[in-house]
Amino acid sequence: MYIIDRCVRYLPQILILVLLAALFPVFIQLWTVYRPLPPGERLLSPSPAISEIAESYDVVVVSSEPEGIAAAVSATRNGARTLLLSERDTVGGLMTAGMLNLIDIDRGHLWRLTTRGIFLEFYRQAGGSPFDVERGIRVFERMLEDEELLTVIRPIDDVLPLMQGNAVTGMRFTYQGQAVEVNAGRVIDASPDGDIAAAAGAPFTFGQEDYGREGTMAATLVMHFSGVDWSGVRRAAPPENFGPAPGLLHHGPGGGRAGGPGPPPPPRAPRAARAAPPTARELRPGPGSPEPRPGLRPALRRLRTARPGDAPARLQHYPSE
Repeated sequence: MYIIDRCVRYLPQILILVLLAALFPVFIQLWTVYRPLPPGERLLSPSPAISEIAESYDVVVVSSEPEGIAAAVSATRNGARTLLLSERDTVGGLMTAGMLNLIDIDRGHLWRLTTRGIFLEFYRQAGGSPFDVERGIRVFERMLEDEELLTVIRPIDDVLPLMQGNAVTGMRFTYQGQAVEVNAGRVIDASPDGDIAAAAGAPFTFGQEDYGREGTMAATLVMHFSGVDWSGVRRAAPPENFGPAPGLLHHGPGGGRAGGPGPPPPPRAPRAARAAPPTARELRPGPGSPEPRPGLRPALRRLRTARPGDAPARLQHYPSE
């Protein structure tokens, strides 16, 4: 009875200690992610010298867009020696260099994120959505640095596939002013416009051609402003002139008022009948198709298949068979 009485007497203190012990790993993780960067700390890990690049890799991932980072991290976690080719110094592409830090996400039962896996790792460490771009860069960099089998090369340019017949066997690219060629068991094209697949001769359509329309998707314009007087903005843009501001979690049509749906959108004019989508034989192979403006350089009109003899002998590496 004495032991039971002592436990009951000190039960609040015991519960507090148990709670602190359970939360300690959470505090460590939060500090690791959200701690401020000391002055002078580099966000970018150093890129290897040309002499340190291996002759071949199990997987080569082209482009450090978020999908490229996810593919590279997944490959290494599955035991593959992986090379990630980044077209710029800063990894993360659209989410970092493009500053698009508001992610369209989907939730299911009990508000649970339906997109899981490596994305969820980034989402949690970056602090959800929207996230601070600098923090997002730091999270991407740490995800890459944690993988021992992963090599990241940046920045690269003039990326071309090495071909044997209709198979992609490696990549050629310009790095530190020199042409470099590496073999690959698998090549993953993570470029925003599928430039590597197009350069390898894969059929594709441009813009909205696949469903019978001309033109391309409008780009999202993201800008940085400093020194904004938000009180002055509110005074200059009263609700009676511009309508009520959207409330939290109400974006797009139907989100015109905080706490409830806004007025229904005006009826759309009937759309003209669309042309039938092109058949498979009408799909044009990469090198002969219109060039997509964004993406990895060079433009498609200058893309060609790299072949043995195009680079110095000391940089050439081809399958032995």
